[in-house]
Amino acid sequence: MRNKIWLAIAFSAALLLSACGESGNNAAPGFVIPAGSTSAITTAQEACMACHGVNTPLDVTVDAATVTPVHATAAAPTAAVDSAIESVAYDSGTGFVTVTARVWDTVAGTPPASFTYSDVRFTLARLVPGSGGGTNENWQPYFTTVDSNGVVTGTYDRPGDWNRINFSYTAGTGVIVYTLSRDPAVLTSTPTTRPDAPFNYSAILDFNKKHRIGMQVTNGVSNGWLDFTPDGTTQTGSTNLADATAGIATAAGPTNSIETAVGTPSRNIVETAACNECHQALALHGGTRRNVEYCVTCHNPSSFDPATFSATDSTALRTVDFKFMIHKIHRGKDLPSVQSGAKYTVASNDYSTGGFPQDIGNCNKCHTGADGNHWNTTPSREACSTCHDRTYWSASAPTTGTGWVKHATGSTTFPNGSTQTNDSSCANCHPSTGAAGSGFAIQAAHPWAQQVAAQTHYLYTITSAAFSSTTNQVTVAFTIVDRGTGDLSTGAWRKTGGASRLGLDIGWKAAGALDYTSDGAATGASDAPGTPKSYDMLCPLTTGGATCGTGG
Repeated sequence: MRNKIWLAIAFSAALLLSACGESGNNAAPGFVIPAGSTSAITTAQEACMACHGVNTPLDVTVDAATVTPVHATAAAPTAAVDSAIESVAYDSGTGFVTVTARVWDTVAGTPPASFTYSDVRFTLARLVPGSGGGTNENWQPYFTTVDSNGVVTGTYDRPGDWNRINFSYTAGTGVIVYTLSRDPAVLTSTPTTRPDAPFNYSAILDFNKKHRIGMQVTNGVSNGWLDFTPDGTTQTGSTNLADATAGIATAAGPTNSIETAVGTPSRNIVETAACNECHQALALHGGTRRNVEYCVTCHNPSSFDPATFSATDSTALRTVDFKFMIHKIHRGKDLPSVQSGAKYTVASNDYSTGGFPQDIGNCNKCHTGADGNHWNTTPSREACSTCHDRTYWSASAPTTGTGWVKHATGSTTFPNGSTQTNDSSCANCHPSTGAAGSGFAIQAAHPWAQQVAAQTHYLYTITSAAFSSTTNQVTVAFTIVDRGTGDLSTGAWRKTGGASRLGLDIGWKAAGALDYTSDGAATGASDAPGTPKSYDMLCPLTTGGATCGTGG
């Protein structure tokens, strides 16, 4: 029974939808999981389908009975600790680096009553120029470990392992003071003997570069971090941490903000808020690593995945650099390497079957930071090859895997048989803008931003819809307004014989159904079952009044 219908207008070829909520809403409008539910409700909710759709890693159509409704029944945490770094002080006399931070339990509404040297870890990194002559900078950790195969990964300084004496916590204010003590030359997780003394970093710190210190805490729901220069002259710390009268953290908890005044260049490309539009609460490695700004202090080109080490294939070892790893995870099944039969794994977890739940060319969806336009302005082999991972720049193709394509084959800049050794000339052939379809301009190859701009140029409104049981016809009244002029009487989109399409989609749901599935919609060879009926309302302008659509 077709008891309810919905209508949607789509201009051009289709209505482009943003993945997981453009404004951060992860559930479909009006979708409520019933209290006490013990199984999956539906596979048709837009947000749910991003993870639970057919052939996705969490496909509920395969075994719905095992799917736990975690979004509805997750237990409330007993503690949820915010953290922020207030300041970092470098003593040029001793070479000591002392960090002052603050924690706040958002559940209790007070600083944690108990907080020890084992409840916090600190990372330290510097911003260095990108390799290959380009302009992309990367974070480089001071603290690393090396396993028995020689694989390097970023790590941290935990006071409980290195220096319990020079650590203090004040319960009344939530203030932590710690003097960094990890020796960067120690390449194991913990020292053989705990030094219990600060380390002299005077010969280690790179004084002319921006630095970042980050922290994670037990039961943490955020990561404190601070950008600074070792001499402290350009340090501007996190704000809104202290109550002006009581001198303790406010009920809102500590906050962090990008320190744009701390030196140049900067690297603030992806913001945690963008991740959380889909991930709700980005949380890995036990759930206390929540902020992108903290992630990159370890996940950078200096860190590698020990699980990819091969004693017989030196090319098998893969970096866990943030841009490399995140780009590949989100392209997943559509990676050229995966299309060629390979798999993409991180720590032995297979990410070859997932994918980005919208156009992979929508770089702006995640790249929302102050430097988020890097994808458009600073092309590099390092970044571009994370998605285009079967492109090579050397004179000959790699011998491992199939599907390799030589970059710029036949070009005069990099003729066949040559090797591109740096990124200095990338922008010469790949400018930010250029002719659509040229394939060389970055925006022409990643046109999502222009498509969104074109669509939001017009305001579409369906003012009424009525179904006649006598004629079995649906009559729809609608308006389309140019947001710039307020009128569309002379809109170029109405030109007969043009490339524009004004689509009207009509769908329905059966009585008692939770979503619009348009059951029984297929009426012709070109109709897919369960799809809405679609009509081009511009078609009558070019056919003398005929109705154009899929019928029904």
